[in-house]
Amino acid sequence: MRRREYDTQGRIVGIPYDFRLPTWSKIANRLYAPGGAMVVPKVFGCGWTLNMGHRGSQVILAATVVASVVAIVTG
Repeated sequence: MRRREYDTQGRIVGIPYDFRLPTWSKIANRLYAPGGAMVVPKVFGCGWTLNMGHRGSQVILAATVVASVVAIVTG
């Protein structure tokens, strides 16, 4: 019986997927790249994640932390 080969990376209906084993350089390039886009494909799996090197991602993270602290303190 002939073995089938499957794509380990690509897009399905516009959603990126990557099921290759992550490497440290791939993790660093996706999760902290100051010159890159704010939303990048996940290191492993389907979908997107935030590039924490991008200023917009840092603002979103800070706003989330502030909103959580305010909700806990006033709650």
